[in-house]
Amino acid sequence: MIDSLSDCYGESESDDERGELVSSFWYLITGLSFLVAIVNFSIAVLRRTEPMVALARGLAGAVSLVAGIGIIVGNKGRVRGRRPIGAKIMSFWGI
Repeated sequence: MIDSLSDCYGESESDDERGELVSSFWYLITGLSFLVAIVNFSIAVLRRTEPMVALARGLAGAVSLVAGIGIIVGNKGRVRGRRPIGAKIMSFWGI
């Protein structure tokens, strides 16, 4: 089965190179998720005099935090030899 377009042309990357790229991508996305959560929680605290704004920012921070935690848990619980769906999509498009 062909996992990526580069496999079609015989220019397959090694699993180590692909794994490093995927790891870097997930680190970046997870870090961004936590940064967005911190910013949203900070704005919620600063705007606590406006309840709707604080509520919206608090919910946005919670969603960002859950996304980051979900990525970490998903990557830790991964079975050896299987890649998450995001990694499969990225490798198909050559990212």
